[in-house]
Amino acid sequence: MRNFWTRVAAFVLKHHKGVVLATIILVVLSIISASKIQVTTKMKDMLPADNPQVQMMDEVDRHFSGGTSLFITVEGDDREAMVACAESLATAIEARAELRENIRTINLKLDKDFAIQWGLLLQEAEDLADLKTRFTQVNLLPLLIAVNDSFEETYIENSDEELSTSKQENEAVATLGGMETFFTLLRNYLANPEAAPLSEQGARLAETFLLGDTYSFSPDHSMLMFTLTPAFAIDDFDQLVKFMDGIKEVIALVERDYPQLVIGYTGEIAIQADEQYALRFDMLVPSLGALVVIFLLFLFSIQPFRAMLFSLLSLVVGILLNYGVIGITLGEINMLTSTLGALLIGLGIDYGIQFVTNFGLYRKEGHALADALHLTYTKTGMGTLLAALTTALGFFVMALTGSESLSEYGVTAGIGIITCFVAMFLFLPALLCWFGKKAPAASRLPVVEYGFLANLSLFIKKHRIAVSVVGVVLTGFLFFTMFQNRIDLDLMALEPQEMPSIKGYYKIMDQYGLCPLSALAVTTSLEDARRLTEKLEAEDYIAQVESLATYLPTPEEQEERLTTIKEIQEMGPRYQELFYTPADLLRFSEEVQRLEWNIIEIGDLSVAGLGENNKIVQKRNHMIREILGAETGRPGQEVFQKLILLLETDPVLYADRLSQIDAHFTRALDALITQMTAVQRPITVADLPAQIRDQLLSTDGKRNLVMAYPRQSIMERENGLRRFTERMAKISPRITGMAMVAVSWFTEIMDGSVKAGLYIFLTIFLLLLISMKSLRRSLLALVPLTVGMIWMLGLIPLLGWRVNILNIGVIPLIMGMGIDYGVHIVERFTVENGDISAVFKYTGKALLLSALTTMIGFGSLGLMGSFAGVASIGAILFLGITTCIAAALFLTPALLSLGRKPVPGKRSVWQGKTKNI
Repeated sequence: MRNFWTRVAAFVLKHHKGVVLATIILVVLSIISASKIQVTTKMKDMLPADNPQVQMMDEVDRHFSGGTSLFITVEGDDREAMVACAESLATAIEARAELRENIRTINLKLDKDFAIQWGLLLQEAEDLADLKTRFTQVNLLPLLIAVNDSFEETYIENSDEELSTSKQENEAVATLGGMETFFTLLRNYLANPEAAPLSEQGARLAETFLLGDTYSFSPDHSMLMFTLTPAFAIDDFDQLVKFMDGIKEVIALVERDYPQLVIGYTGEIAIQADEQYALRFDMLVPSLGALVVIFLLFLFSIQPFRAMLFSLLSLVVGILLNYGVIGITLGEINMLTSTLGALLIGLGIDYGIQFVTNFGLYRKEGHALADALHLTYTKTGMGTLLAALTTALGFFVMALTGSESLSEYGVTAGIGIITCFVAMFLFLPALLCWFGKKAPAASRLPVVEYGFLANLSLFIKKHRIAVSVVGVVLTGFLFFTMFQNRIDLDLMALEPQEMPSIKGYYKIMDQYGLCPLSALAVTTSLEDARRLTEKLEAEDYIAQVESLATYLPTPEEQEERLTTIKEIQEMGPRYQELFYTPADLLRFSEEVQRLEWNIIEIGDLSVAGLGENNKIVQKRNHMIREILGAETGRPGQEVFQKLILLLETDPVLYADRLSQIDAHFTRALDALITQMTAVQRPITVADLPAQIRDQLLSTDGKRNLVMAYPRQSIMERENGLRRFTERMAKISPRITGMAMVAVSWFTEIMDGSVKAGLYIFLTIFLLLLISMKSLRRSLLALVPLTVGMIWMLGLIPLLGWRVNILNIGVIPLIMGMGIDYGVHIVERFTVENGDISAVFKYTGKALLLSALTTMIGFGSLGLMGSFAGVASIGAILFLGITTCIAAALFLTPALLSLGRKPVPGKRSVWQGKTKNI
């Protein structure tokens, strides 16, 4: 190999200008190619195409534009203003052609016409029977008595059956929400009957009683939420970002008219759009920050200045060449591969450091440029080439793991190592030959000589046994602590926490008790959708289900319900003209009080089946007050007590006003009931509102989408996400979604990481055996890698860090990087005939600088990465490189020195004859 490096040196000396010019041309072409690279943030794109979860997600993407929704929220304490703001938002969005054409549906509120025409047919048989009883007399007092009787029979006497599932919880909350609005409106009328015409107030009360709240408010009414369904594929990132930019513009405009309200957004669409901006930051800013710090480090570590400048320039060239290859071959990279820039900054500069530090030392010792170049190639060429090959090969074998993401990362990183090595051992020497012919001048800046490395070498030689014992004990201790590592599967914890979409995500989870990232399933028949919907609605992990089956009961159910509806239609007069007396008003007040007590008890009983602080309890606490056993906690709206207190102030006056509103209310309610009981045939798909049909039925009418939103708690429980996906798989193997894809990817990355670690270790070991031709030297070269990995894994739990589904995938990368240090130490130890001092003189500084640059590269991700997941990758890699270089500089030299007496090495001299340039 010595003759090979001699020929390389001669080639560079003779053709250095041609090398520089050819490199410039390749860089220009690479920049053009790299400009076309796109970054995909979807977890499914990091899985192989034949993965079942990927195939099911692709089906959802094809027929339902990803099946996801954009959630828009309005926060405030003024209900009327919140409703007006939401209406303004929907109107403004629809008014923009570029937004409207990309929206399948806007789900702002209940479709009243649909609810009036088909609402009774969608009620359960038991609920219809209950309504039949209520509709016997719809005057306010008898109606309130019937409501109380129904509550006591349905919820209090049968709470185990009626308050145990998410569907029942949502229905109960909707019922309570309607009651809150109804009694608030009634109190407002009684207090100010002139605010609107009596007929209008009566109609509004009747509509509220039958239909409930038509907008989706949180239990405490502090947030209103509505959704948009996109009409484009959400993996079209240009369209996605453009769409969200338009939505943000509308939000900004509407917010000016409602300064007292806060408008937010979230959902997979919003998160992915925000991720694009965050990833652009993470791909550029940490790398630039690392380059600046590395520049300052080199400025005071490497002289002359041009050598440092040429090293950084060569690093940029190597990285650009790699991205040029990616642009030509892949064209798209995933979130894991997006960290490649920081990786290559840390690793690619290593080879340049080895070259310029040795070259500088030889020039400083008085060697001519040509002699120094030949010495650098012959003394460091083999060790550096071997380090680059082992690192690149370690990355390349990741392609054999079967993991899509690890394969992509491994291949691109391996090519990057090669392009950086070539840049450092051809382009960098060519620059030094062209512009470095003069002898290096004395530096005007203080230069760090790293003299402590000489002292360290003497210390290790003198105390090699003690150093070895301490290293072994420390390794043993950290070997046991590494088994305390725990894996964090919270997907949202990996996101930039300051993104508006992530803030909105947590707000919706807190206010509505559901996770906006839905589980999805595509069925080819309504019967399949119905069976799946029933299973999901009964599932503890699910907060809410959306499906066509909700709106299309079975033919048998519809026939039974039509019979009951006909009976309601044929009932006698449903109301009579009542004139309330003060005594009647007192009875009415007593029934209002009875209703409050019933709702308090319903909240208490719901805890057994739905857990503490469920949505019914939250609604109860908001409507009335917080109930803490026999004590009272935070005050609520006191909807019922405010009404009772108002009635008590003047029974005669309010009895008269109640009589007046009762007349208008009963007539309006009777008219609505007449409309609702006019239905005479079963409901079909064609009868559904467009917003429901377009969201849940494919355009060809052959596929149904079932959407299930998980409970908030799946992200809070230990391993909750894993248990959720396991439960969904048992319900139906066709259920997919972000959570299922993430767990599938985690399973693959775990298997892939184990395989990658094994393949990398064996490949590196075989390569070392072949090149070093010594089992002892090969094993010693593996010491920094093996020990460094143990130290890193043992320190992670001690530092309070957690392994997550992203950073666990880069642990094998440390094996590809950590091997460099051991190879350099052992190879130079052999070249210098066992002289540890010479090893530290010619290789120690270069190794330490290499490690520092790598640590800076990854540390920049850890400190500056906006993605918590990307930052955790940087932190793990920073720690791994730190432990590997520590093992290389302390433990490996000590072990090399055991059992032998070091022989002083000779001064490195180039024996060939060259002109003194």
